[in-house]
Amino acid sequence: ISKVPAAGWVQILLFAAVCEFGLGPSIQEWKEGQPGDYGRGALGMFGPITDPAKKARSLSAEISNGRLAMAAITGMILQNGITGGTDSPMWFGNSP
Repeated sequence: ISKVPAAGWVQILLFAAVCEFGLGPSIQEWKEGQPGDYGRGALGMFGPITDPAKKARSLSAEISNGRLAMAAITGMILQNGITGGTDSPMWFGNSP
């Protein structure tokens, strides 16, 4: 962490802020509406989802996939901390 220069941390934080709040006209957008529903549809390219059942299923799938991704990265971090790596030596041992 100490090897990253201050300007690098500023860039990282600005990028995270743009990802979180977007470049929209109002920074308060995230407080309105349902969580995860930005009115842009799948991948933000295909328009809003108008069918309520499909919208509910899509939002539920997004939450489930996000939870799975968080569990997966937590597992990889623990695996790397315990074994020292996450590639083939973990599975096959250190072969000569």
